[in-house]
Amino acid sequence: MRFPHLAVTALATAAVLSSADSPLAAKDDFATVDVPGAVQTQTIALSPSGDISGPFVGADGRVHGFLLSSSQLTQLDVPGAIFTNVNGMNARRDLVGRFDTPDGRMHGYLWTGDDYTPIEYPAALQTTANGINDEGDICGRFVDAAGKTHAYVLSHGVYASFDVPAAVTTQAQGINDRGEVTGPYTTPDGRTHGYVKDGDTFVNIDVPGAVFTTPWGINAEDEVVGQYRLADGVNHGFRLTRQGFETIDVPGFSTLRGINPRGDVAGSYTVAGKLHGFVIWK
Repeated sequence: MRFPHLAVTALATAAVLSSADSPLAAKDDFATVDVPGAVQTQTIALSPSGDISGPFVGADGRVHGFLLSSSQLTQLDVPGAIFTNVNGMNARRDLVGRFDTPDGRMHGYLWTGDDYTPIEYPAALQTTANGINDEGDICGRFVDAAGKTHAYVLSHGVYASFDVPAAVTTQAQGINDRGEVTGPYTTPDGRTHGYVKDGDTFVNIDVPGAVFTTPWGINAEDEVVGQYRLADGVNHGFRLTRQGFETIDVPGFSTLRGINPRGDVAGSYTVAGKLHGFVIWK
């Protein structure tokens, strides 16, 4: 079975990559990402060539998507939407995300640089698209007519839904080039856990001592990134490798959202009430 490293039972030594006064300037491999004029910025996805994408809140108070590629910034807004974000990107700079329409519904989309293609799980009340791999497979979540949240994978035009056994809700957040999927699920006790789906096998991810664990991204090297919370209410970012769990923190709230094949990671942190994106170049 793959992912034997997920059996680890202790956190590796925490890596706090920050300083109190200037959280990122001291690290050459650490960079803050702020969309010019934005109120808030998040970085969620990285391509192997270093393209960066995510959502931001503009001065208009609305959420938009962005792609930063070769120092060129592109803003994404699905036509007719009141909300557009970016959740995932592959090596071709295809982007997936969520857009909301004035009727309050959430929809998924695929952007290929030329056009937006809606992604709607059949008969779903709500759909989001959260991850895309280099094969063009897309993963996400949908809400059915009964109000229950399920995960899905869209491959070659065919939707396949799945649920972690005994879960109350299941979401798919990231998918790698082998089709392995990661994301969070909730159990009847209200706890949030992580999983990796490898074929028909589910492997559980729980950071030791955490009250919740939420994976967001996975690469082809079986590295998973996400966030966790301890009983003291503090959120942390984590990276899970074959060596175990590693904590990655910057001042304030922090989370890791994306990881590319090289192991570069993207995330966000909050200082003085403002949300910033960041990347860590490996």
